[in-house]
Amino acid sequence: ADSWRRLYEEIKKSHDEMRADEPRTSVQGVVEIAPGWTFPPDELVNAARALLTQTVNPDEKKAFIILAQMRPWRLEFKPLYAQYGGAFIYPLGAFLGVAHLLHLARLTPDLAYYLAAPEAMARLYLLGRFFTLFFHLGTLWLLYELGRILSGRRTGTVAALLWALAPVAIVNVHVLKPHPVAAFFFLAGAFCVVRAVEEGRWVDYLLAGLGMGLAAGGSLALGYGLAAPLIARACRREGPWRAPLLGTAVGLAVVIVTSPFLVFSPRDFAWELTIYSPSRFGLSLGGLAAFIFRVVPEGLGAALAALAAAGLARALFSDARRRAAALLALGGIFVVLLRFPEISAGTGCLRLYYPAAALGVLFAADLLSALHSPALAGLLLAGVLADTGLRGAVYLENLRREAGPSSTKALAADWVDANIQAGASVGLLRYPEPAHTPPFRWDRLRLVVFESFRDLKARPVPEWIVASASGWDAVDEGLRSRYDEARSFAPARL
Repeated sequence: ADSWRRLYEEIKKSHDEMRADEPRTSVQGVVEIAPGWTFPPDELVNAARALLTQTVNPDEKKAFIILAQMRPWRLEFKPLYAQYGGAFIYPLGAFLGVAHLLHLARLTPDLAYYLAAPEAMARLYLLGRFFTLFFHLGTLWLLYELGRILSGRRTGTVAALLWALAPVAIVNVHVLKPHPVAAFFFLAGAFCVVRAVEEGRWVDYLLAGLGMGLAAGGSLALGYGLAAPLIARACRREGPWRAPLLGTAVGLAVVIVTSPFLVFSPRDFAWELTIYSPSRFGLSLGGLAAFIFRVVPEGLGAALAALAAAGLARALFSDARRRAAALLALGGIFVVLLRFPEISAGTGCLRLYYPAAALGVLFAADLLSALHSPALAGLLLAGVLADTGLRGAVYLENLRREAGPSSTKALAADWVDANIQAGASVGLLRYPEPAHTPPFRWDRLRLVVFESFRDLKARPVPEWIVASASGWDAVDEGLRSRYDEARSFAPARL
């Protein structure tokens, strides 16, 4: 607990001084840790704490890190990071506060309590995941309503069903992150955009701005949604511009209200916005090709991705309502691709396109409803359900296994403890933490933690290496060629 406190004092200091790096908790060079200890040595303190307070997804802890720096009883609500905006963080804090009052959880700024009772920390993660699940269910309802007003109840039902089965939705709704929450507000704004195009009422423009403001207030990457009222007016092609402009102003005001420190204390977040995540606008053709042909099909399923692309293209040349929603989705995808070109080729980037992907699924369902042949529509739907449904089922099965003794990490840890003799040297590519190392008995073995193969050249290589599949694939071929695979533990596959 003391080391955690010191770590975040140094992190705050690095932000204030605008240093390029926060204090590193990753290995530099080679670190060798002898066995036989009873309390984790300094090199393993952060890893041991992570084993007690973190889940397998390292990003989930960010929400608790941000909340842990606040002291509501002193009216101190300033976040440490701006990545997770106030429209997500403050409602989550209030939700957990109510759970505390109802004795469903224990909230305390004393980390030592959670280190001594990790099940209390687990309860907070579980409640946080319920929080995101509520918004996910709301998103399914909004997809149904959008489909209903576009072409009927069948479209809405199919859109909600396909989004519930999509791997990108399944993965994101099982972790405590802002994307499902922001997607609910984004889809609510999109619903109001469609209504504004239909009827031109000023209240729909304002509500569209409100929804998009809450979406951007939860995830800053969705800031492009603030243009939604203006897109609605442009597609409608009639009526005054005052209400759309006011709607955009309302959205911007909501972002400021939910994340006021970004405006009133901008220097406190300069490290994050200029050093950690500098603006790199551009478009990599290789990254774009990987995004279209590999990343999106992995997130939605190949059949659904193709149908969504066709549905969005059709919507652009359809009526004004569909055109407005399609422009919102495609424009958002293009803006995010330009803003984050360096991550466009990795499946992790899909979280940034989360609400746009949901709109793509909506137009896939809309396209199916427009087909004149019911037999062809049924055949296409069956193919999409088989592809996306099976992919989603595999993710659900692996998530189920992750919670028990049949997870790959638990099986690997049991094998290491049973088959690697005490005192043997075991190489790790990173300090052992839940995200990438099975929880075997660290104190039995001589751990050799190294940053790259170059660092090992002047010393004997470890007898064993324990690594995740992705980590091992990234290792230098010269090191991999020196080892035989003793045992591997693969997840369930399609």
